[in-house]
Amino acid sequence: MPTPVKITEPVRSARLRRPLVPSVTKDSEIRGLALHVTRTRSFWALTYQPRGINPSTGKRWGGGVRHELGDAMLVTVEEARTDALKAKVVVRAGGSPHHARLASTANAVAQRAVLPQTVDEALGAYATTLMNRRQPSEATRRKSIHYARKAIKLMKAGSHPRRAHPCNGARHARNHAGFRRRARSRLSRTRSIPELVRQARARRD
Repeated sequence: MPTPVKITEPVRSARLRRPLVPSVTKDSEIRGLALHVTRTRSFWALTYQPRGINPSTGKRWGGGVRHELGDAMLVTVEEARTDALKAKVVVRAGGSPHHARLASTANAVAQRAVLPQTVDEALGAYATTLMNRRQPSEATRRKSIHYARKAIKLMKAGSHPRRAHPCNGARHARNHAGFRRRARSRLSRTRSIPELVRQARARRD
């Protein structure tokens, strides 16, 4: 069992030095908070024991739950402690932030299953999905949504119907290596959103 230490920014920087070395650093200041490092990623997490009864089994919750708090490369020690304390407040009130996140994710997946009919509806679904992600940064996500909305507005395409994908077997096609190569090729030729905005403004003028 790793001995808890007071995690500071120098400790965090040492754990995140490349190449990443798998480790779990438990914080001595907040019980349950730890910095997890694998060979491919690093993240903050709070381990806690949910209170009450598991509704799916009718019995008390068994074992602890690991609730991820964010990318350790982006989230500072102070921010991780703040998020951990907020999660602990929820747990003490009888809630479970981890299971609440799972339910929110399942709800988002169900909403995505309802196909939008117009470009505006599709853009709204895109914005919701992007903001529910933890990466990239919130500023980058908001900027991407801003430019997308601006481009649609300049082209006056919001009320246009969203075209369905012509291939009913799209899910199977994505698994085909040739399809992935063609998709990457098309993506490399795709203009950036700011460039589309500039071109739409030029056509309007």
